[in-house]
Amino acid sequence: MATTGEGAYMCTLDNESLKVAKDELHEDPHERGSQIQTLRDWVKQQPHITSRTDDHFLLRFLRASKFSQLRAQQMIDNFWTVRSNPAKGTPEWFIDNDPADPKVQDLLNMGNPCTNNGLL
Repeated sequence: MATTGEGAYMCTLDNESLKVAKDELHEDPHERGSQIQTLRDWVKQQPHITSRTDDHFLLRFLRASKFSQLRAQQMIDNFWTVRSNPAKGTPEWFIDNDPADPKVQDLLNMGNPCTNNGLL
């Protein structure tokens, strides 16, 4: 079980999950640490991004992008743009969200706006 850098990720995937990660996400346990470090280095070089750089956080983006550095970089950039740039995103959605606020309570009291396709 390899560890690396900030956050010292320790893989806890079983053999079956490791095979799925390798086959479907192109995740190589021997390269995982260097892939995380490459993405971390990129994040730290971006003046407009203030982001967590721990292994677990960055690994989410790598897995979601099937270990494409370029796609992971785009996803992190989009993730933070939506949360911080009023011209390109909606930062107000991510600040001061008090569940006790009457407006939030009204939304919660409306119930689930999504269908469950008969699963419940």
